[in-house]
Amino acid sequence: MRHNPALLNVLIAGVAAMGAALIVAAAIAWSSEDIQFLLALGFLTVISEFMDFGPFANSRISVSIVLIFAAGAFSGLPGAVIIAGVCATADAVA
Repeated sequence: MRHNPALLNVLIAGVAAMGAALIVAAAIAWSSEDIQFLLALGFLTVISEFMDFGPFANSRISVSIVLIFAAGAFSGLPGAVIIAGVCATADAVA
């Protein structure tokens, strides 16, 4: 199978554009969510990213998706976007 770098760049740009659109939509929908709740979820997200485990070789499991769902359920789209961003940042650092 031959890889097409131009097509890959288009895919990456498309995903980045959709992510930016999601962040803009979350900013527009922001209605003063409970900041203490989001801070607590953010703290738990960072801990869960640093404490993920690998049950098999070349694999790891993180439970941060549960915290992202909780943020989405209780704070809507803005909360989910914030916690997902914290998760991605913590995963890149960990």
